[in-house]
Amino acid sequence: MSSSRTFRAFAGTGQRAGRSAQRGTIMGTTIGLCAALLWPGCADYLTGQLEELKGPIQVTKLTLFDASSRDAPVFTDTSLPDCKMAPDCTKPENRELRICHICYNDVFKDRYAPHKSPPTPDSGADIRVVFNKAALQFDGKELGTDFDPAKEASASDASKALRDAAKISCAECGGLPPLARSLFISGSDVSFDPTAIPYGPSIKFSVSGDPRSALEPDSNYIVQVDSKVAGRDGERFAATPEQTTLLKFKTEPFLVSRVFGSKNSPDKDEWVYKSSPALTSFDIADQPRGGAVTLVFNAPVHVASLAAVTVDARKDGTTPIPVTLGGDAFGASPGCKVKPQREVYVFPTTGDWPIDANEVKIRIPAGSIKDVAQGGTFGPGRHSIGSELVINVKFASATGTPHVKNADARSASKCP
Repeated sequence: MSSSRTFRAFAGTGQRAGRSAQRGTIMGTTIGLCAALLWPGCADYLTGQLEELKGPIQVTKLTLFDASSRDAPVFTDTSLPDCKMAPDCTKPENRELRICHICYNDVFKDRYAPHKSPPTPDSGADIRVVFNKAALQFDGKELGTDFDPAKEASASDASKALRDAAKISCAECGGLPPLARSLFISGSDVSFDPTAIPYGPSIKFSVSGDPRSALEPDSNYIVQVDSKVAGRDGERFAATPEQTTLLKFKTEPFLVSRVFGSKNSPDKDEWVYKSSPALTSFDIADQPRGGAVTLVFNAPVHVASLAAVTVDARKDGTTPIPVTLGGDAFGASPGCKVKPQREVYVFPTTGDWPIDANEVKIRIPAGSIKDVAQGGTFGPGRHSIGSELVINVKFASATGTPHVKNADARSASKCP
């Protein structure tokens, strides 16, 4: 006998390395009456589903995953402790404490705890509320498997129930990006690598819509699970202080994640946070005179305000030269499609870098580069670079291929 419902189950084929790291999922069908018809006390050994736990459905952790913005995945698990705070776990009275189990037995220890691996603005691509058992009901009715905010008007009652089952709020943000939801009924609280095999069962949030949509940096978020959410046995969610704490997270500050100028010098094309995530001074060698310096930020930049920024640039440390800031606001014509707006270009106001310059020191004032406010308008955000940015540029002796030509950088902020 098969079910009319369709669920997603983890395939366990996620890739971990590089910007292309993704966590795979497969669509599972006909997974049995045990899950689909909400029968309590039933173990389905064909699908690996065990008998449902007794008692109210509970949140065990909140996870966030950024698979693309860095040279390695950024994974966060809000349930992990700070192992520096662990007691003496050799003492018999402490051996059974959860913090001791994690900090002395888990291979990852607190590597993915918020204090060591804070969520990035792109961690909104994969936010999961992980439960101790599958969330299958909302107010006594079936929970949908997917909710797409772009199709809300035509969404089924079950999909709207999934929308209402879990929500995210941020009191200090300019707004929230559109958030799709997906229901995953499979999974485990054990994973050999959570960046490849996610925990579950869970409700997943993912930022959707405009390429500028993301979580805002340096912001506190709260995930709210509705008390009408229940397992197949009808036992509803009842928030405890411990679970409420798990459902809170703060994103990392607004910062520069990468700086480069030439496509031809991969050894100079370093990811900033490899050495220091708070770096505000950068040295660039072998810069092509025909190319802009590129700063890559961890959140969308308000490009329209960049032209008004006063930049101090001096040739060989003394002679001022006019320099302008721009950003990757639009793609190539036709269409003028909006881009993610993560790149800021530093380029001469006219022409190319002086032919007689050995180097140029560039100073960008603190507070001058702002993020965008989420919520649909993408106006100036509440966050800016807190420290002055200093860029020391030395030029290549031979002609090289720039990442972005000066002429292209000038036009990137405009729609032809």
